[in-house]
Amino acid sequence: MASLKSIMAELSSKGSEKTRSIYARHGNHPKQMFGVSVASLKEIAKTIKGQQALACQLYETGNLDAMYLAGMVADGVIETRPGDDDPGALELLRKLARVSRRRWPETAVTGPGLTPTPA
Repeated sequence: MASLKSIMAELSSKGSEKTRSIYARHGNHPKQMFGVSVASLKEIAKTIKGQQALACQLYETGNLDAMYLAGMVADGVIETRPGDDDPGALELLRKLARVSRRRWPETAVTGPGLTPTPA
């Protein structure tokens, strides 16, 4: 069974400067990728197909080649986790709620699920 470390090493070895420059011209940041061709990614994907946990780990690296590979390997199931696992996400939701509330009209009812009474 392949590990994240071994897959990242394989990606690094299959990367090329030529491919990296092509991807950079298309808008990808060259420091966030190894420059692995899609054909090479397909070869690697065949060896690790269906390993959802590894796909998630690859995606979380932030490396564009690893993230692309993760999309090829993932089984299509969306994994969810409790919101309290990610304090940054919770803070962002609170901030968005504060901004949204400032935009509410004066006539809005503040209680959840309530509709305003007709005037």
